[in-house]
Amino acid sequence: MRLGPAELTGDRAVETNGSIEQRLATLEKEVADLRCKVNRSAQDGRPVAWFEDVSGSMRDLPDDVYDAFLECCREVRKSQNDAGE
Repeated sequence: MRLGPAELTGDRAVETNGSIEQRLATLEKEVADLRCKVNRSAQDGRPVAWFEDVSGSMRDLPDDVYDAFLECCREVRKSQNDAGE
């Protein structure tokens, strides 16, 4: 089973069919949200530990979806290794 970005991102919607302006606006909002998170963490004086925020974020995915995600990761890693040789 081949999954696209929308199926692999959980509850976050990924806009892939809108106009370029809509897609750009979505990306700009996501970047702004990420900057706010980083700035908030930096102001608290604690290191930004992104892995703490994402740890467990896939625990509710069905096994077949998670397996498809892992396969996509393997394919990307393999293609990067093949390109570097």
